[in-house]
Amino acid sequence: MRSMRFVRLWLLVCAAVLVISTGSAQAHSEVFERAPALGQVVTGDVDHVDISFFLPVTESSISLLDPDGNEIVVSAPELAPNGQITSVEFEPLNVEGRYTVNHAETSIDGDVQEGTFSFIFNSTEGEEITSLIARNTGPNWVLLVFLTGVIMTLAGIFWPGRTTKA
Repeated sequence: MRSMRFVRLWLLVCAAVLVISTGSAQAHSEVFERAPALGQVVTGDVDHVDISFFLPVTESSISLLDPDGNEIVVSAPELAPNGQITSVEFEPLNVEGRYTVNHAETSIDGDVQEGTFSFIFNSTEGEEITSLIARNTGPNWVLLVFLTGVIMTLAGIFWPGRTTKA
């Protein structure tokens, strides 16, 4: 009887994790953080744009427009190993003004998300930007919790010494 309560508890936990992770998947790969941030005034060597997502993406594209609307040459987008951060590099900015970032990414469910944001470059005042890649590497915790629940559920169901009392 006790083992059946254990199995029911783990099935409930797995169902809850599945509902939570499904809700995140329906939201696709929403932007989590940007460097530079939306509307941020930046200074120093601004030579990259990083975008991180709540869920992994499989492909991405990023373009950068200067204050006059001209496209700046950027590197091919690089995806972090966990698939949750995409980044491009370019020559350090030297013209002050509002820069526009256009991005599109394919989420793991195949949907394409598009977005635009801008930031302001000021050579004398503002914040320095850092790379998001160094801060956001690591496993996908939602997936790990789900898999742990599945493994523990299967262990509870198929445990070799499990007995059922009549």
